[in-house]
Amino acid sequence: MKFIARILLMVVIVSSFSSFASEPVRVWKNTEGKEVQARLLSRTDDTVTIMLTNGRSFILPISSLSEEDKSYLEQKEAPPVRGPEDGWYVNAEDAKEAAEAARRPVLLLFTGSDWCGYCIRLENNVLSTSAWDSFAEENLVLLKVDFPRRKNLSKRQLQENRALQSTYGIRGYPTLVLTDADGTKLTQFGYGGESPKDFIEKVRRAFP
Repeated sequence: MKFIARILLMVVIVSSFSSFASEPVRVWKNTEGKEVQARLLSRTDDTVTIMLTNGRSFILPISSLSEEDKSYLEQKEAPPVRGPEDGWYVNAEDAKEAAEAARRPVLLLFTGSDWCGYCIRLENNVLSTSAWDSFAEENLVLLKVDFPRRKNLSKRQLQENRALQSTYGIRGYPTLVLTDADGTKLTQFGYGGESPKDFIEKVRRAFP
């Protein structure tokens, strides 16, 4: 395990996970040629999370990996924890896959992004801040369920959003629903004008 000792300054131990069946155990190498056996859990634009055979997980900078590992990531990526639209997913299945891979909860935002006053305040005062962005990237998979009035959604997207609205019994906007990776509802809350710090704490308290 000399490889792990050499990279302790570059990694963050995030947790212990049970077996992650969808990705095989393979040999990972750093730029110095040191090796470790691990499976892929998740990745961001700059880092990759791997789980060792003993169940311990590490976050590694992608820049520290061998060219072979970088090629592997390009060919078979775990879903990124950040969605494609400013960090948000808009497709529920994609968000679920990312949450299952990263073993994170999903935060669904039911919003009327271009007409709902409190939705716009939430976006401008909280969701567009660096504090929220950092918190969400480290803890959540985000799914936006939008019901705009001036922007046209595809028929498929509108059907999916309405189905989610029905599933979780949403009656007003903005409503936020925290679920586990399987979609089981953990809690539901709204936005009352909180500061970014207070809103982040509200979300944190909802974690199981």
